Amino acid sequence: MARRYSRDANSAEIIDTFRALGWSVLSLELAPEAGCPDLLVGGVRDGRRVNVLVEIKTERGKLRAGQVEWHAAWRGEAVAVVRTVDDVLALCGQA
Repeated sequence: MARRYSRDANSAEIIDTFRALGWSVLSLELAPEAGCPDLLVGGVRDGRRVNVLVEIKTERGKLRAGQVEWHAAWRGEAVAVVRTVDDVLALCGQA
């Protein structure tokens, strides 16, 4: 089933911050699976190249049921929920 996608109000700022820090950003908004995270980001953290799945939420935004299920079923590293630029900085090892 195709997912309905609506961007959170802070998405552009979050994406711009990842890119300003030199990270690659791939939007997963067209991924057909319900609950799939918003972004795949890649960069260098602690001297290692890493890939991180990222769910963008506003300050008060909550994960939908499908997102909770998808995150729980994912066998890789936990999906990072990012709400603010400070969250991006911490995720990228810049905080």
